[in-house]
Amino acid sequence: MRWHVDPLGDFYNCDETTVVYFDRMSGDTHLLGEFAAYLLQSLATQTMDTPQLIARLSQGIDAIDLADLERTVPEMLNELLALDVIDQLD
Repeated sequence: MRWHVDPLGDFYNCDETTVVYFDRMSGDTHLLGEFAAYLLQSLATQTMDTPQLIARLSQGIDAIDLADLERTVPEMLNELLALDVIDQLD
């Protein structure tokens, strides 16, 4: 399955570990972690499937952290899907 964001909403950084995200399509505002915001921004530039996204994010990280990334990305994508801020494409 591929993931996509269209159109990307607006981000407001609170200079903390959270980011305020305004979804222009729904008019909803969400409080996201920095990692979730980074995923949204990555998907807004290019539609990717989960392995492609993990490969893109894994550049420059230690091999020991790869297992955490492979676990965290699908979980975060499902959370963003539940918030209706990303689309799942077949």
